[in-house]
Amino acid sequence: MRGALSPPERLAQRLNARLYRSPVLIPDSVRIFGSMLGQIRAFAKSPVANVLMAILLISFVIFGVRGATSAVGAQDEVIKAGSRPGITSEVFRDRFMMFKQQLEQQNQQTISMDEAVKADLDREVADELAVGESFAVMMNRIGVRPDDKLVADRLRTIRGLFNPITGAFDKTAYATLLRQNNLTAAQLEGDFRDQIAERQFVSGMSGGLRAPMIYAALEAAYVGEARDFQWFAIEPKVLGPPIKPTDADLNGFIKKNLAQLMKPEMRQLSVVHFSAAALAPTLAIADADLKKRFEFEKDTLSTPEKRTFVQIPVADAKTAAAVRARLAAGVDPTAAAKTIGAQAVVFTDQPRSALPDKAVAAAVFALKEGQVSDLVTGDLGASIVKLIKITPGHEATLEEVRPKIEGEVRKAAAEEKAYQLVQKYDDVHSGGADMAAAAKASGQVVATLPPIMARGVDLQGQPSNLPPKVLTAAFSLPSGGESDPIDLGQGEYYVVHVDKVLPPAPPTLEEIRPKLTQFYILRETARRLQEKAQALSTAVSKGESMADAARSVGASVTEANGVLRNGAGQVYSADLIGKIFQAKPGDVVTGEGVRLSYAVAKLVRIDPSDPAKAAPLAVAQRNQVTRSLFEDLGQDTRTFARAVVKPKVDYARARKALGVDTPASGAVSAGAPGKAPAGAPAP
Repeated sequence: MRGALSPPERLAQRLNARLYRSPVLIPDSVRIFGSMLGQIRAFAKSPVANVLMAILLISFVIFGVRGATSAVGAQDEVIKAGSRPGITSEVFRDRFMMFKQQLEQQNQQTISMDEAVKADLDREVADELAVGESFAVMMNRIGVRPDDKLVADRLRTIRGLFNPITGAFDKTAYATLLRQNNLTAAQLEGDFRDQIAERQFVSGMSGGLRAPMIYAALEAAYVGEARDFQWFAIEPKVLGPPIKPTDADLNGFIKKNLAQLMKPEMRQLSVVHFSAAALAPTLAIADADLKKRFEFEKDTLSTPEKRTFVQIPVADAKTAAAVRARLAAGVDPTAAAKTIGAQAVVFTDQPRSALPDKAVAAAVFALKEGQVSDLVTGDLGASIVKLIKITPGHEATLEEVRPKIEGEVRKAAAEEKAYQLVQKYDDVHSGGADMAAAAKASGQVVATLPPIMARGVDLQGQPSNLPPKVLTAAFSLPSGGESDPIDLGQGEYYVVHVDKVLPPAPPTLEEIRPKLTQFYILRETARRLQEKAQALSTAVSKGESMADAARSVGASVTEANGVLRNGAGQVYSADLIGKIFQAKPGDVVTGEGVRLSYAVAKLVRIDPSDPAKAAPLAVAQRNQVTRSLFEDLGQDTRTFARAVVKPKVDYARARKALGVDTPASGAVSAGAPGKAPAGAPAP
């Protein structure tokens, strides 16, 4: 077993990995995390993976992992860590669907359960939950248990749970929040407790953490290293006219790539849309409704009178009289307060409602500018106040805020109207009328869409513009099935009917001819350019000059000096830069161009980082390197927690909880995440 590496060794390994793209030695404590990263990298090849991990991180930050626990019997546990209640099938499915829905909203397209499972999303969610549960167990074992007050303070950060004026806790809003996220109060508060414990523990471990300057210097030396090379581009024009594929070529391509080109299940849908947004412009708004709404909001729309004053605490009436006399004579309040050993407190532009002491508020708002009060005996003690300034208030009028009020009234009326239309539709439909008749009775039309995939687009990639929630409902219904009205909020409702289910099938040439032809031409052009570039690269390696090789394709050699690792952009592709920075002086490489082209390049010299430039760069990089160390510390701690706690993860039960028949390998695991099934197709 290898010993744990020091931070400098770990940083050196990271730099080595960047330079040579070779495997790095890692301590056993992070092997588990590396294994999981390998699975994630494999998953990243799937179309749905671009934002998955970001969504997972956001989800776990918001809802934590304790919310995924339940006290249902151990016989139905998907994940079990230490003495914490196990995560049951029902709760795992809830958490999985929450992550999947957030991913769909982020991508604005639906992900079918088959796609998600094929990409091993269920395993990723299970593993992340297991890590979080293990960390919570470890926190409890070492005695990190947040006080109830910290949990209450965390609740106060949720908008809408407390009345902004009275500060009273809104139980109805809290119940709504829990219902929307399918949580109990104990689960949500447990989530917060776990988050607070983790944050405090990691913050405590890394308190005062600052990367040594040598780390930043190494990073600066790496970033500042440059390359000098010669290069030229090979453009498609040297190949002559593009090759136009025949039907035989295209059909042959389809046959060879049938598995990748298979059309997924598609559905032809009929949809009725009830829209408050569409109804709003058609509604007439009565003045009485505007006035009623205005009167309701008038106080919040108006600006209250505000007053600036100074308050001096006093011990008794005699002292108050002395202070009052000095203030009336024009003595500075600070100086007057010092004569009695007190301190003057200035309140700037305070409305009456903001003053906690009612007696002080009454006194202040009874004075004129410059006046001094008599002795004020309030809830917080006796004092003298002097009014410095009055800032007049402003009472709003309806005409001033008419557009805002009218918009609110119109929106509310439209939402109510949309709801009434949905109710009418539902009543008529329940009485035996079909979709078309019920829609007509409620003043709506039925829209029939062309066949679409689960992600909401047709075969040509044209979007249906159906919201993810509607698509999810549509693809959960059988052929001929029809949904109840789907409430999307803010007066938007859909009813969807599945007219026809089209099972997966190979595409015909006519269905994909335009796109396939374009792809075929681009692929063949790229292949021929690459072959030409490779031939010229070989010739240069054998002694032909770069200039002669460039002339053979109608190009000229360009000298590139001092190119840094981040030099990919309008001139050089990331592919070419990556190969240049892996080459040795004298090596000839080929790489993709920034457009449809290929480049041949010869590395001339490696320029080490300029010390004069590296020093300020190291200072600038230090905070970034510190953040990297902090992130490594947090990740390694969570990974260590899983290795120590060894949670049990039943992947087969997790997949069964999602209603999927495809078996999961590694039915039960403890500690490290299970590996993907051997021979499993790439997502």
